[in-house]
Amino acid sequence: MDDFVIGNNGVRVYAIFKKEVTATFDKNGNDSQSSDGSTYTDLVKKSCQIRNAQTSCDIVSPTISSSVTRRILGYSNSATNHV
Repeated sequence: MDDFVIGNNGVRVYAIFKKEVTATFDKNGNDSQSSDGSTYTDLVKKSCQIRNAQTSCDIVSPTISSSVTRRILGYSNSATNHV
């Protein structure tokens, strides 16, 4: 933070904050996940920051690929859930 001079009339200052939000994506037995032009064979972690009065931020999920004939439905919060 830069220094600033408080004049005769005073000054109001505001608290500034941020919170890092991270989602971890597991390919759950599929071949790979692609994100941002890279291919991953393990977990993919994506993050975003919530600042000040924001209540959410956006994380784009990786693309899932499989060499086995499966219908890929997306991600879930459990390895055994049905979509």
